[in-house]
Amino acid sequence: MPEGPQTQSDVRPAPEAKRPAGEPKRLPWDTLRGRLLFVLALTNLPLIAITLGLAIERAEYDREQAERALRSEVRQASGSLKEVIEGVRQLLFAVANAPTVKTKDGPRCAAYLKGMLPRLGNRYSSIWLADSDGRVVCSTQSVDPKMRFDDREWFREARDTRDFSLGKIVEGLASGQQVVSASYPVVDEGKFVGVVGAALSVNWLASAVTTRTGPGAAITITFMDGKGEVILPDKDQRAQGLLPAKRLDPTQARGAIIEAMGRDGHPRIYVLERLFADDLYMVGIAPANTLYGRALEAFSALLVPVILIVVVTFAVVGIGVYRSVLQPLAVFAEAVRAYRAGDFTMRPNPGRAPSEIHDLASQFGKMARAIAQRERRLERVIAHRDALIAEIHHRVKNNLQMVASLLSLQAGRVRSDEAREALNSARRRVLSLSVLHKHLFERDDVENVDVGKFLEDLCVQLRGSHVGSYDARIRIFCECDPLILPTRDAIALGLIVTEAVTNATKYAFPGKRSGKIDVRLLVREERVTLSIKDDGIGATGEGDPALSGGLGRSLMEGLAGQLSGALSVRHEEGTEVVVDFQIDRVTQLKSKAVEPAAEE
Repeated sequence: MPEGPQTQSDVRPAPEAKRPAGEPKRLPWDTLRGRLLFVLALTNLPLIAITLGLAIERAEYDREQAERALRSEVRQASGSLKEVIEGVRQLLFAVANAPTVKTKDGPRCAAYLKGMLPRLGNRYSSIWLADSDGRVVCSTQSVDPKMRFDDREWFREARDTRDFSLGKIVEGLASGQQVVSASYPVVDEGKFVGVVGAALSVNWLASAVTTRTGPGAAITITFMDGKGEVILPDKDQRAQGLLPAKRLDPTQARGAIIEAMGRDGHPRIYVLERLFADDLYMVGIAPANTLYGRALEAFSALLVPVILIVVVTFAVVGIGVYRSVLQPLAVFAEAVRAYRAGDFTMRPNPGRAPSEIHDLASQFGKMARAIAQRERRLERVIAHRDALIAEIHHRVKNNLQMVASLLSLQAGRVRSDEAREALNSARRRVLSLSVLHKHLFERDDVENVDVGKFLEDLCVQLRGSHVGSYDARIRIFCECDPLILPTRDAIALGLIVTEAVTNATKYAFPGKRSGKIDVRLLVREERVTLSIKDDGIGATGEGDPALSGGLGRSLMEGLAGQLSGALSVRHEEGTEVVVDFQIDRVTQLKSKAVEPAAEE
Protein backbone atom coordinates (compact mmCIF):
# COMPACT_ATOMS: atom_id res chain seq x y z
CA MET A 1 0.00 0.00 0.00
CA PRO A 2 1.57 3.35 -0.94
CA GLU A 3 2.48 5.66 1.88
CA GLY A 4 1.51 9.29 1.82
CA PRO A 5 -0.87 11.91 3.22
CA GLN A 6 -4.57 11.23 3.23
CA THR A 7 -6.71 13.15 0.79
CA GLN A 8 -9.71 15.20 1.83
CA SER A 9 -12.02 12.50 0.48
CA ASP A 10 -10.41 9.95 2.82
CA VAL A 11 -11.20 12.01 5.91
CA ARG A 12 -14.62 12.13 7.53
CA PRO A 13 -15.76 14.17 10.55
CA ALA A 14 -16.70 12.46 13.78
CA PRO A 15 -20.47 11.98 14.13
CA GLU A 16 -22.43 13.23 17.07
CA ALA A 17 -21.20 11.36 20.12
CA LYS A 18 -23.45 8.70 21.60
CA ARG A 19 -22.87 6.56 24.65
CA PRO A 20 -21.92 2.98 23.66
CA ALA A 21 -24.55 0.41 24.53
CA GLY A 22 -22.26 -1.60 26.79
CA GLU A 23 -20.77 1.34 28.66
CA PRO A 24 -22.09 1.68 32.24
CA LYS A 25 -23.97 4.82 33.16
CA ARG A 26 -21.81 7.25 35.11
CA LEU A 27 -23.01 8.94 38.27
CA PRO A 28 -23.36 12.77 38.19
CA TRP A 29 -20.39 13.35 40.50
CA ASP A 30 -18.19 11.12 38.32
CA THR A 31 -18.61 13.40 35.30
CA LEU A 32 -16.62 16.52 34.48
CA ARG A 33 -19.79 18.62 34.47
CA GLY A 34 -20.78 17.34 37.91
CA ARG A 35 -17.38 18.11 39.37
CA LEU A 36 -17.24 21.58 37.83
CA LEU A 37 -20.69 22.37 39.22
CA PHE A 38 -19.56 21.02 42.60
CA VAL A 39 -16.55 23.37 42.55
CA LEU A 40 -18.85 26.22 41.54
CA ALA A 41 -21.15 25.36 44.44
CA LEU A 42 -18.18 25.46 46.83
CA THR A 43 -17.15 28.88 45.53
CA ASN A 44 -20.71 30.19 45.98
CA LEU A 45 -21.08 28.62 49.40
CA PRO A 46 -19.58 31.60 51.34
CA LEU A 47 -21.90 34.00 49.50
CA ILE A 48 -24.92 31.83 50.23
CA ALA A 49 -23.87 31.40 53.87
CA ILE A 50 -23.35 35.15 54.39
CA THR A 51 -26.65 35.97 52.68
CA LEU A 52 -28.45 33.31 54.69
CA GLY A 53 -26.99 34.71 57.92
CA LEU A 54 -28.05 38.25 56.99
CA ALA A 55 -31.51 37.04 56.00
CA ILE A 56 -31.95 35.19 59.30
CA GLU A 57 -30.70 38.23 61.24
CA ARG A 58 -33.06 40.52 59.33
CA ALA A 59 -35.95 38.10 59.85
CA GLU A 60 -35.24 37.99 63.60
CA TYR A 61 -35.06 41.77 63.70
CA ASP A 62 -38.39 42.15 61.88
CA ARG A 63 -39.95 39.53 64.15
CA GLU A 64 -38.75 41.40 67.25
CA GLN A 65 -40.11 44.63 65.79
CA ALA A 66 -43.48 42.98 65.16
CA GLU A 67 -43.52 41.61 68.73
CA ARG A 68 -42.65 45.02 70.10
CA ALA A 69 -45.43 46.60 68.05
CA LEU A 70 -47.96 44.05 69.30
CA ARG A 71 -46.96 44.56 72.92
CA SER A 72 -47.10 48.30 72.48
CA GLU A 73 -50.59 48.06 71.00
CA VAL A 74 -51.88 45.90 73.83
CA ARG A 75 -50.22 48.06 76.49
CA GLN A 76 -51.71 51.17 74.92
CA ALA A 77 -55.16 49.56 75.10
CA SER A 78 -54.56 48.41 78.65
CA GLY A 79 -53.39 51.91 79.59
CA SER A 80 -56.64 53.43 78.40
CA LEU A 81 -58.56 50.71 80.23
CA LYS A 82 -56.61 51.37 83.42
CA GLU A 83 -57.76 54.96 83.19
CA VAL A 84 -61.33 53.68 83.04
CA ILE A 85 -60.71 51.47 86.06
CA GLU A 86 -59.20 54.43 87.88
CA GLY A 87 -62.43 56.29 87.15
CA VAL A 88 -64.35 53.38 88.66
CA ARG A 89 -62.17 53.52 91.77
CA GLN A 90 -62.79 57.25 92.18
CA LEU A 91 -66.53 56.71 91.71
CA LEU A 92 -66.66 54.02 94.38
CA PHE A 93 -64.48 56.14 96.67
CA ALA A 94 -66.97 59.01 96.36
CA VAL A 95 -69.92 56.67 96.99
CA ALA A 96 -68.19 55.07 99.99
CA ASN A 97 -67.65 58.48 101.59
CA ALA A 98 -71.15 59.79 100.89
CA PRO A 99 -73.03 60.51 104.22
CA THR A 100 -76.14 58.81 102.86
CA VAL A 101 -74.20 55.61 102.35
CA LYS A 102 -72.35 55.73 105.71
CA THR A 103 -75.63 55.99 107.63
CA LYS A 104 -76.69 52.70 105.95
CA ASP A 105 -80.24 54.03 105.55
CA GLY A 106 -81.61 51.53 103.04
CA PRO A 107 -84.30 53.57 101.26
CA ARG A 108 -82.23 56.75 101.09
CA CYS A 109 -79.17 54.78 100.00
CA ALA A 110 -81.11 53.01 97.23
CA ALA A 111 -82.52 56.31 96.00
CA TYR A 112 -79.02 57.79 96.00
CA LEU A 113 -77.58 54.99 93.98
CA LYS A 114 -80.45 54.81 91.49
CA GLY A 115 -80.26 58.54 90.96
CA MET A 116 -76.58 58.21 90.11
CA LEU A 117 -76.96 55.29 87.67
CA PRO A 118 -78.53 57.13 84.68
CA ARG A 119 -75.60 59.52 84.57
CA LEU A 120 -73.19 56.59 84.25
CA GLY A 121 -74.83 55.19 81.11
CA ASN A 122 -74.35 51.49 80.38
CA ARG A 123 -71.03 51.18 82.15
CA TYR A 124 -72.50 49.48 85.19
CA SER A 125 -75.16 46.86 85.34
CA SER A 126 -75.68 47.51 89.07
CA ILE A 127 -74.23 49.29 92.16
CA TRP A 128 -74.80 48.15 95.72
CA LEU A 129 -73.84 48.53 99.38
CA ALA A 130 -73.21 45.60 101.72
CA ASP A 131 -72.75 45.94 105.49
CA SER A 132 -69.79 44.52 107.41
CA ASP A 133 -71.48 41.10 107.55
CA GLY A 134 -72.01 41.01 103.78
CA ARG A 135 -75.77 41.60 103.80
CA VAL A 136 -77.16 43.90 101.10
CA VAL A 137 -78.19 47.29 102.45
CA CYS A 138 -79.22 48.87 99.16
CA SER A 139 -78.85 48.21 95.43
CA THR A 140 -79.85 49.56 92.04
CA GLN A 141 -81.21 46.09 91.21
CA SER A 142 -83.62 44.03 93.25
CA VAL A 143 -81.65 41.51 95.33
CA ASP A 144 -82.76 38.68 97.59
CA PRO A 145 -82.62 40.09 101.16
CA LYS A 146 -81.18 36.86 102.45
CA MET A 147 -78.21 37.02 100.01
CA ARG A 148 -74.82 37.65 101.62
CA PHE A 149 -71.56 38.70 99.96
CA ASP A 150 -69.15 37.97 102.79
CA ASP A 151 -67.96 34.83 100.94
CA ARG A 152 -67.18 36.73 97.76
CA GLU A 153 -63.55 37.35 96.92
CA TRP A 154 -64.03 41.02 96.05
CA PHE A 155 -65.74 41.57 99.42
CA ARG A 156 -63.04 39.86 101.46
CA GLU A 157 -60.23 41.60 99.57
CA ALA A 158 -61.80 45.08 100.06
CA ARG A 159 -62.40 44.29 103.75
CA ASP A 160 -58.93 42.92 104.37
CA THR A 161 -56.93 45.43 102.34
CA ARG A 162 -59.14 48.43 103.06
CA ASP A 163 -58.54 49.44 99.47
CA PHE A 164 -60.02 49.27 95.98
CA SER A 165 -60.46 45.74 94.65
CA LEU A 166 -61.33 44.29 91.27
CA GLY A 167 -62.86 40.83 90.96
CA LYS A 168 -62.95 38.19 88.24
CA ILE A 169 -65.18 38.10 85.21
CA VAL A 170 -68.45 36.45 86.28
CA GLU A 171 -72.05 36.36 85.22
CA GLY A 172 -74.12 38.98 87.04
CA LEU A 173 -76.84 37.58 89.30
CA ALA A 174 -79.34 40.29 88.46
CA SER A 175 -78.40 41.23 84.89
CA GLY A 176 -77.25 37.83 83.63
CA GLN A 177 -74.46 39.59 81.72
CA GLN A 178 -70.68 39.09 81.99
CA VAL A 179 -69.43 41.59 84.52
CA VAL A 180 -66.36 42.47 86.55
CA SER A 181 -67.05 43.27 90.21
CA ALA A 182 -65.26 46.33 91.60
CA SER A 183 -65.41 47.12 95.34
CA TYR A 184 -64.29 49.75 97.83
CA PRO A 185 -64.47 49.55 101.66
CA VAL A 186 -66.75 51.92 103.62
CA VAL A 187 -64.96 53.16 106.75
CA ASP A 188 -66.57 55.43 109.36
CA GLU A 189 -64.20 56.95 111.93
CA GLY A 190 -61.69 54.19 111.29
CA LYS A 191 -64.21 51.42 111.66
CA PHE A 192 -65.10 49.07 108.77
CA VAL A 193 -68.84 49.34 108.20
CA GLY A 194 -69.34 47.80 104.79
CA VAL A 195 -68.35 47.57 101.10
CA VAL A 196 -69.58 49.52 98.09
CA GLY A 197 -69.60 47.39 94.93
CA ALA A 198 -70.25 47.95 91.24
CA ALA A 199 -70.69 45.44 88.41
CA LEU A 200 -68.80 46.73 85.33
CA SER A 201 -70.21 45.54 82.02
CA VAL A 202 -67.62 43.54 80.05
CA ASN A 203 -69.33 44.65 76.84
CA TRP A 204 -68.71 48.25 77.78
CA LEU A 205 -65.08 47.53 78.68
CA ALA A 206 -64.60 45.86 75.31
CA SER A 207 -66.19 48.82 73.50
CA ALA A 208 -63.90 51.15 75.43
CA VAL A 209 -60.78 49.58 73.91
CA THR A 210 -62.47 48.30 70.68
CA THR A 211 -60.57 46.55 67.85
CA ARG A 212 -57.42 48.38 66.81
CA THR A 213 -55.40 48.09 63.63
CA GLY A 214 -51.78 47.23 64.33
CA PRO A 215 -48.83 47.18 61.95
CA GLY A 216 -49.89 45.09 58.99
CA ALA A 217 -52.80 43.21 60.59
CA ALA A 218 -55.96 43.71 62.67
CA ILE A 219 -55.53 43.19 66.43
CA THR A 220 -58.55 42.20 68.48
CA ILE A 221 -58.45 43.34 72.12
CA THR A 222 -60.40 41.40 74.74
CA PHE A 223 -60.06 40.02 78.28
CA MET A 224 -58.92 36.89 80.09
CA ASP A 225 -59.75 35.87 83.62
CA GLY A 226 -57.37 34.41 86.19
CA LYS A 227 -58.11 30.85 85.01
CA GLY A 228 -56.85 31.49 81.49
CA GLU A 229 -60.28 31.65 79.89
CA VAL A 230 -60.36 34.28 77.13
CA ILE A 231 -63.72 36.06 76.97
CA LEU A 232 -64.99 37.77 73.84
CA PRO A 233 -68.33 39.57 74.22
CA ASP A 234 -69.05 39.28 70.49
CA LYS A 235 -70.85 35.94 70.10
CA ASP A 236 -70.51 35.88 66.32
CA GLN A 237 -69.09 32.59 65.06
CA ARG A 238 -66.27 34.29 63.21
CA ALA A 239 -65.35 36.30 66.30
CA GLN A 240 -65.51 33.21 68.53
CA GLY A 241 -63.11 31.47 66.16
CA LEU A 242 -60.42 33.92 67.29
CA LEU A 243 -60.40 32.41 70.77
CA PRO A 244 -57.69 29.86 71.59
CA ALA A 245 -58.66 26.20 71.34
CA LYS A 246 -57.10 25.61 74.78
CA ARG A 247 -56.87 27.82 77.84
CA LEU A 248 -53.85 30.09 78.06
CA ASP A 249 -51.41 30.13 80.96
CA PRO A 250 -51.92 33.30 83.06
CA THR A 251 -48.44 32.90 84.57
CA GLN A 252 -47.02 34.03 81.22
CA ALA A 253 -48.67 37.44 81.52
CA ARG A 254 -46.97 40.82 81.42
CA GLY A 255 -46.12 41.22 77.75
CA ALA A 256 -45.86 37.50 77.05
CA ILE A 257 -46.56 36.31 73.50
CA ILE A 258 -48.19 32.91 73.21
CA GLU A 259 -48.54 31.07 69.91
CA ALA A 260 -51.60 28.82 69.87
CA MET A 261 -54.19 27.41 67.52
CA GLY A 262 -57.49 29.24 67.34
CA ARG A 263 -60.88 27.57 67.46
CA ASP A 264 -61.22 28.18 63.73
CA GLY A 265 -58.11 26.06 63.09
CA HIS A 266 -55.81 28.96 62.19
CA PRO A 267 -52.60 29.73 64.12
CA ARG A 268 -52.75 32.95 66.10
CA ILE A 269 -50.68 35.14 68.39
CA TYR A 270 -51.98 36.00 71.89
CA VAL A 271 -50.34 38.92 73.75
CA LEU A 272 -51.12 39.04 77.48
CA GLU A 273 -51.07 42.13 79.71
CA ARG A 274 -52.18 42.06 83.34
CA LEU A 275 -54.70 44.72 84.25
CA PHE A 276 -55.34 44.30 87.96
CA ALA A 277 -53.76 41.77 90.33
CA ASP A 278 -54.04 38.22 88.94
CA ASP A 279 -57.75 38.30 88.23
CA LEU A 280 -58.07 40.25 85.00
CA TYR A 281 -55.85 40.35 81.92
CA MET A 282 -56.03 42.10 78.64
CA VAL A 283 -55.43 39.92 75.57
CA GLY A 284 -54.43 41.05 72.09
CA ILE A 285 -55.26 38.54 69.33
CA ALA A 286 -53.52 38.72 65.95
CA PRO A 287 -52.89 36.30 63.05
CA ALA A 288 -49.65 34.32 63.23
CA ASN A 289 -48.34 35.94 60.06
CA THR A 290 -48.30 39.21 61.97
CA LEU A 291 -45.01 38.01 63.41
CA TYR A 292 -43.73 35.75 60.66
CA GLY A 293 -45.17 37.39 57.55
CA ARG A 294 -42.84 40.37 57.54
CA ALA A 295 -39.95 38.19 58.73
CA LEU A 296 -40.48 35.82 55.83
CA GLU A 297 -40.77 38.73 53.43
CA ALA A 298 -37.46 40.11 54.66
CA PHE A 299 -35.90 36.65 54.52
CA SER A 300 -37.12 36.12 50.97
CA ALA A 301 -36.13 39.62 49.87
CA LEU A 302 -32.50 38.89 50.76
CA LEU A 303 -32.19 35.18 49.97
CA VAL A 304 -34.32 34.72 46.84
CA PRO A 305 -32.29 37.09 44.61
CA VAL A 306 -29.06 35.39 45.66
CA ILE A 307 -30.54 31.96 44.96
CA LEU A 308 -31.73 33.16 41.56
CA ILE A 309 -28.27 34.51 40.81
CA VAL A 310 -26.67 31.21 41.85
CA VAL A 311 -29.18 29.18 39.81
CA VAL A 312 -28.64 31.35 36.74
CA THR A 313 -24.87 31.10 37.27
CA PHE A 314 -25.12 27.31 37.49
CA ALA A 315 -27.23 27.21 34.32
CA VAL A 316 -24.91 29.50 32.38
CA VAL A 317 -21.78 27.66 33.55
CA GLY A 318 -23.40 24.28 32.89
CA ILE A 319 -24.41 25.23 29.35
CA GLY A 320 -21.03 26.85 28.74
CA VAL A 321 -19.15 23.82 30.03
CA TYR A 322 -21.28 21.52 27.90
CA ARG A 323 -20.80 23.51 24.70
CA SER A 324 -17.16 24.45 25.27
CA VAL A 325 -15.77 21.32 26.93
CA LEU A 326 -18.10 18.35 27.28
CA GLN A 327 -19.48 18.31 23.74
CA PRO A 328 -15.99 18.53 22.14
CA LEU A 329 -14.73 15.86 24.55
CA ALA A 330 -17.58 13.59 23.50
CA VAL A 331 -16.56 14.12 19.87
CA PHE A 332 -12.97 13.23 20.81
CA ALA A 333 -14.23 10.10 22.59
CA GLU A 334 -16.12 9.04 19.46
CA ALA A 335 -12.98 9.57 17.38
CA VAL A 336 -10.91 7.52 19.84
CA ARG A 337 -13.42 4.65 19.57
CA ALA A 338 -13.03 4.79 15.80
CA TYR A 339 -9.23 4.77 16.10
CA ARG A 340 -9.46 1.81 18.46
CA ALA A 341 -11.53 0.00 15.84
CA GLY A 342 -8.85 0.76 13.23
CA ASP A 343 -10.62 3.60 11.40
CA PHE A 344 -8.14 6.50 11.25
CA THR A 345 -10.11 8.51 8.69
CA MET A 346 -12.29 10.13 11.36
CA ARG A 347 -11.44 13.65 12.50
CA PRO A 348 -12.94 15.29 15.61
CA ASN A 349 -14.91 18.44 14.81
CA PRO A 350 -15.24 20.53 18.03
CA GLY A 351 -17.56 23.10 16.39
CA ARG A 352 -17.66 26.38 18.33
CA ALA A 353 -15.29 25.20 21.02
CA PRO A 354 -12.45 27.45 22.28
CA SER A 355 -9.18 27.69 20.34
CA GLU A 356 -7.44 25.34 22.76
CA ILE A 357 -9.94 22.60 21.90
CA HIS A 358 -9.40 23.25 18.18
CA ASP A 359 -5.64 22.95 18.72
CA LEU A 360 -6.23 19.64 20.46
CA ALA A 361 -8.43 18.50 17.54
CA SER A 362 -5.64 19.41 15.14
CA GLN A 363 -3.17 17.36 17.14
CA PHE A 364 -5.64 14.47 17.12
CA GLY A 365 -5.74 14.66 13.32
CA LYS A 366 -1.94 14.63 13.08
CA MET A 367 -1.82 11.71 15.48
CA ALA A 368 -4.36 9.79 13.40
CA ARG A 369 -2.36 10.40 10.20
CA ALA A 370 0.86 9.29 11.90
CA ILE A 371 -0.82 6.14 13.24
CA ALA A 372 -2.36 5.39 9.83
CA GLN A 373 1.03 5.69 8.14
CA ARG A 374 2.63 3.47 10.78
CA GLU A 375 -0.20 0.96 10.37
CA ARG A 376 0.44 0.83 6.63
CA ARG A 377 4.15 0.27 7.21
CA LEU A 378 3.41 -2.47 9.71
CA GLU A 379 0.98 -4.10 7.30
CA ARG A 380 3.67 -4.19 4.61
CA VAL A 381 6.19 -5.62 7.07
CA ILE A 382 3.71 -8.26 8.27
CA ALA A 383 2.73 -9.13 4.70
CA HIS A 384 6.42 -9.52 3.82
CA ARG A 385 6.99 -11.65 6.93
CA ASP A 386 3.98 -13.84 6.15
CA ALA A 387 5.22 -14.31 2.61
CA LEU A 388 8.64 -15.36 3.89
CA ILE A 389 7.13 -17.78 6.43
CA ALA A 390 4.81 -19.23 3.78
CA GLU A 391 7.77 -19.69 1.48
CA ILE A 392 9.66 -21.39 4.29
CA HIS A 393 6.78 -23.79 4.94
CA HIS A 394 6.49 -24.45 1.22
CA ARG A 395 10.18 -25.30 0.96
CA VAL A 396 10.03 -27.38 4.16
CA LYS A 397 7.10 -29.29 2.66
CA ASN A 398 9.01 -29.90 -0.53
CA ASN A 399 12.09 -30.96 1.39
CA LEU A 400 10.06 -33.33 3.55
CA GLN A 401 8.48 -34.87 0.48
CA MET A 402 11.94 -35.26 -1.00
CA VAL A 403 13.09 -36.97 2.21
CA ALA A 404 10.02 -39.23 2.07
CA SER A 405 10.85 -40.12 -1.53
CA LEU A 406 14.43 -40.93 -0.55
CA LEU A 407 13.18 -43.08 2.31
CA SER A 408 10.81 -44.84 -0.10
CA LEU A 409 13.66 -45.53 -2.55
CA GLN A 410 15.86 -46.79 0.22
CA ALA A 411 13.10 -49.05 1.54
CA GLY A 412 12.81 -50.61 -1.93
CA ARG A 413 16.51 -51.47 -2.02
CA VAL A 414 16.85 -53.14 1.39
CA ARG A 415 16.27 -56.89 1.74
CA SER A 416 15.37 -57.02 5.43
CA ASP A 417 11.62 -56.80 6.07
CA GLU A 418 12.22 -55.19 9.45
CA ALA A 419 14.47 -52.51 7.96
CA ARG A 420 12.00 -51.92 5.14
CA GLU A 421 9.13 -51.48 7.61
CA ALA A 422 11.20 -49.09 9.72
CA LEU A 423 11.98 -46.98 6.66
CA ASN A 424 8.30 -46.99 5.64
CA SER A 425 7.26 -45.89 9.14
CA ALA A 426 9.75 -43.05 9.03
CA ARG A 427 8.46 -42.12 5.56
CA ARG A 428 4.88 -41.94 6.81
CA ARG A 429 5.90 -39.73 9.74
CA VAL A 430 7.78 -37.43 7.42
CA LEU A 431 4.77 -37.27 5.11
CA SER A 432 2.50 -36.32 8.02
CA LEU A 433 4.81 -33.42 8.79
CA SER A 434 4.73 -32.53 5.09
CA VAL A 435 0.95 -32.36 5.15
CA LEU A 436 1.12 -30.04 8.15
CA HIS A 437 3.52 -27.66 6.43
CA LYS A 438 1.28 -27.76 3.35
CA HIS A 439 -1.59 -26.41 5.51
CA LEU A 440 0.65 -23.76 7.07
CA PHE A 441 1.72 -22.69 3.58
CA GLU A 442 -1.87 -22.44 2.32
CA ARG A 443 -3.29 -20.61 5.37
CA ASP A 444 -2.88 -16.90 6.13
CA ASP A 445 -2.36 -17.74 9.81
CA VAL A 446 1.08 -19.34 10.08
CA GLU A 447 0.85 -19.89 13.82
CA ASN A 448 -2.40 -21.91 14.01
CA VAL A 449 -3.74 -24.92 12.11
CA ASP A 450 -7.29 -25.92 11.16
CA VAL A 451 -7.05 -29.40 12.70
CA GLY A 452 -10.14 -30.76 10.93
CA LYS A 453 -8.84 -30.09 7.42
CA PHE A 454 -5.34 -31.13 8.43
CA LEU A 455 -6.49 -34.53 9.71
CA GLU A 456 -8.68 -35.09 6.66
CA ASP A 457 -5.72 -34.47 4.33
CA LEU A 458 -3.52 -36.61 6.56
CA CYS A 459 -5.98 -39.52 6.34
CA VAL A 460 -5.98 -39.19 2.55
CA GLN A 461 -2.18 -39.24 2.64
CA LEU A 462 -2.13 -42.30 4.89
CA ARG A 463 -4.72 -44.05 2.71
CA GLY A 464 -2.53 -43.52 -0.33
CA SER A 465 0.61 -44.65 1.42
CA HIS A 466 -0.90 -48.12 2.03
CA VAL A 467 -2.60 -48.74 -1.31
CA GLY A 468 0.33 -50.56 -2.86
CA SER A 469 0.96 -52.82 0.14
CA TYR A 470 -2.59 -53.64 1.11
CA ASP A 471 -4.50 -53.46 -2.19
CA ALA A 472 -6.76 -50.72 -0.85
CA ARG A 473 -8.66 -53.29 1.23
CA ILE A 474 -8.42 -51.03 4.30
CA ARG A 475 -10.64 -47.96 4.21
CA ILE A 476 -9.83 -44.88 6.34
CA PHE A 477 -12.63 -42.47 7.33
CA CYS A 478 -12.10 -39.09 9.00
CA GLU A 479 -14.73 -37.01 10.84
CA CYS A 480 -13.67 -33.89 12.79
CA ASP A 481 -15.35 -31.06 14.64
CA PRO A 482 -14.02 -27.56 13.92
CA LEU A 483 -10.87 -26.94 15.95
CA ILE A 484 -8.01 -24.44 15.68
CA LEU A 485 -4.78 -25.40 17.47
CA PRO A 486 -1.25 -24.00 17.59
CA THR A 487 1.22 -25.62 15.19
CA ARG A 488 3.04 -27.51 17.98
CA ASP A 489 -0.19 -29.21 19.18
CA ALA A 490 -1.30 -29.95 15.59
CA ILE A 491 2.03 -31.76 14.94
CA ALA A 492 1.46 -33.92 18.02
CA LEU A 493 -2.07 -34.84 16.89
CA GLY A 494 -0.85 -35.64 13.36
CA LEU A 495 1.91 -37.94 14.60
CA ILE A 496 -0.49 -39.73 16.97
CA VAL A 497 -2.94 -40.34 14.10
CA THR A 498 -0.08 -41.54 11.88
CA GLU A 499 1.19 -43.99 14.49
CA ALA A 500 -2.27 -45.32 15.37
CA VAL A 501 -3.35 -45.76 11.74
CA THR A 502 0.00 -47.44 10.91
CA ASN A 503 -0.39 -49.87 13.81
CA ALA A 504 -3.94 -50.68 12.75
CA THR A 505 -2.99 -51.38 9.11
CA LYS A 506 -0.09 -53.59 10.20
CA TYR A 507 -1.69 -55.67 12.94
CA ALA A 508 -5.51 -55.40 12.86
CA PHE A 509 -6.08 -56.90 9.41
CA PRO A 510 -3.80 -59.94 8.88
CA GLY A 511 -3.74 -61.86 5.56
CA LYS A 512 -6.28 -60.64 3.05
CA ARG A 513 -8.72 -59.34 5.70
CA SER A 514 -10.42 -56.05 4.81
CA GLY A 515 -11.77 -53.46 7.21
CA LYS A 516 -11.99 -49.81 8.09
CA ILE A 517 -10.33 -47.32 10.39
CA ASP A 518 -12.37 -44.40 11.82
CA VAL A 519 -10.56 -41.22 12.86
CA ARG A 520 -12.81 -38.92 14.92
CA LEU A 521 -12.12 -35.61 16.61
CA LEU A 522 -14.81 -34.47 19.07
CA VAL A 523 -14.82 -31.02 20.68
CA ARG A 524 -17.01 -30.48 23.79
CA GLU A 525 -16.44 -26.99 25.18
CA GLU A 526 -12.97 -27.14 26.77
CA ARG A 527 -12.47 -30.93 26.25
CA VAL A 528 -11.15 -32.52 23.02
CA THR A 529 -11.20 -36.27 22.33
CA LEU A 530 -9.25 -37.88 19.46
CA SER A 531 -10.28 -41.45 18.62
CA ILE A 532 -8.63 -43.86 16.12
CA LYS A 533 -10.71 -47.08 15.98
CA ASP A 534 -10.48 -50.11 13.71
CA ASP A 535 -12.84 -53.09 13.30
CA GLY A 536 -10.01 -55.61 12.97
CA ILE A 537 -9.19 -58.71 15.00
CA GLY A 538 -8.22 -56.67 18.05
CA ALA A 539 -4.82 -56.60 19.70
CA THR A 540 -3.30 -59.93 20.68
CA GLY A 541 -0.26 -58.43 22.25
CA GLU A 542 2.08 -60.11 19.76
CA GLY A 543 4.12 -57.50 17.90
CA ASP A 544 1.48 -54.74 18.37
CA PRO A 545 3.18 -51.55 19.66
CA ALA A 546 -0.11 -50.39 21.13
CA LEU A 547 0.22 -53.19 23.68
CA SER A 548 3.82 -54.23 23.73
CA GLY A 549 5.25 -50.83 24.69
CA GLY A 550 7.30 -50.41 21.53
CA LEU A 551 8.49 -47.24 19.86
CA GLY A 552 5.01 -46.39 18.50
CA ARG A 553 3.37 -46.66 21.92
CA SER A 554 6.13 -44.65 23.56
CA LEU A 555 5.91 -42.01 20.84
CA MET A 556 2.11 -41.66 21.21
CA GLU A 557 2.33 -41.39 25.00
CA GLY A 558 4.99 -38.71 24.72
CA LEU A 559 2.93 -36.77 22.19
CA ALA A 560 -0.18 -37.07 24.44
CA GLY A 561 1.87 -35.70 27.33
CA GLN A 562 2.92 -32.80 25.11
CA LEU A 563 -0.80 -31.98 24.79
CA SER A 564 -1.19 -32.27 28.58
CA GLY A 565 -3.61 -35.10 27.86
CA ALA A 566 -3.96 -38.82 28.52
CA LEU A 567 -3.59 -41.77 26.12
CA SER A 568 -5.72 -44.89 26.51
CA VAL A 569 -6.18 -48.06 24.41
CA ARG A 570 -9.47 -49.99 24.33
CA HIS A 571 -10.23 -53.42 22.84
CA GLU A 572 -13.92 -53.77 22.06
CA GLU A 573 -14.72 -55.07 18.59
CA GLY A 574 -11.28 -54.02 17.44
CA THR A 575 -8.76 -51.61 18.87
CA GLU A 576 -9.39 -47.98 19.77
CA VAL A 577 -6.70 -45.47 20.67
CA VAL A 578 -8.12 -42.46 22.56
CA VAL A 579 -6.36 -39.21 23.43
CA ASP A 580 -8.23 -36.79 25.71
CA PHE A 581 -6.92 -33.28 26.42
CA GLN A 582 -8.11 -29.80 27.39
CA ILE A 583 -8.01 -26.52 25.47
CA ASP A 584 -8.13 -22.96 26.81
CA ARG A 585 -10.79 -20.29 26.33
CA VAL A 586 -8.95 -18.53 23.49
CA THR A 587 -8.71 -21.77 21.51
CA GLN A 588 -12.45 -22.37 22.04
CA LEU A 589 -13.30 -18.94 20.63
CA LYS A 590 -11.01 -19.44 17.61
CA SER A 591 -12.56 -22.85 16.97
CA LYS A 592 -16.13 -21.53 17.19
CA ALA A 593 -15.24 -18.80 14.70
CA VAL A 594 -14.60 -21.42 11.97
CA GLU A 595 -17.84 -23.39 12.63
CA PRO A 596 -19.98 -21.47 10.06
CA ALA A 597 -17.32 -22.02 7.40
CA ALA A 598 -17.10 -25.71 8.31
CA GLU A 599 -20.89 -26.11 8.06
CA GLU A 600 -20.93 -24.48 4.61
